[in-house]
Amino acid sequence: MTLNRLALIVSLLVSVVSRSDAHEDINEIILRLSKKIRQSPSTELYHQRAIEYRALREIDHARSDFLSALKRDPKHLPSLRALTRLSLDTADLCGALGFSLGVMKLSPKPADHLLMAEVYAKLSFAELAIAHLKKSPPESEHTHLLHAHLVQDPVKKANILKEGWKLTKSIVLRDSWLDALLTTDDWESAVPIIEKEIASSRFHAPWLM
Repeated sequence: MTLNRLALIVSLLVSVVSRSDAHEDINEIILRLSKKIRQSPSTELYHQRAIEYRALREIDHARSDFLSALKRDPKHLPSLRALTRLSLDTADLCGALGFSLGVMKLSPKPADHLLMAEVYAKLSFAELAIAHLKKSPPESEHTHLLHAHLVQDPVKKANILKEGWKLTKSIVLRDSWLDALLTTDDWESAVPIIEKEIASSRFHAPWLM
């Protein structure tokens, strides 16, 4: 057996053991939280245990505990946000809409508007999604990527991505802007930028593959 092969096997074994230890730690946390809940249930305890269940990908248990937290406090924003994301991830769009609207009735932050925009986008309500994106975090590349995705006009799409890149300096947004620019009548303006990046070997957009 070569040293490289042996090193790979050892690395894999360490990774498996680490994941196992992590699961054991989470299970121990769940046991401690469960004991506390039996003794003195609270919104925060249910929410904390839901987070641990979510980490183990035990979605049904996580959802149940988030709902238990909400039952005790219907205005518990962290649980409303978590249930919105959980519903989106499990394609429960009706649930996602209900929980996200619950967030909006309270004291929504810019990140909450982005989450609301995601829900409306999934429901194909582009105009409503864009309205919330205007209140979403400008420093988040996802704000601009989702906005561009919802816009049909190639020029507007390219401009949104360009402005997003200027704000965030995100390489993902720069790649996407140049890709979008290549689909417009102004595609030639992208060529010098692309050629420069190819020459420097620092730019690896999909169209270079």
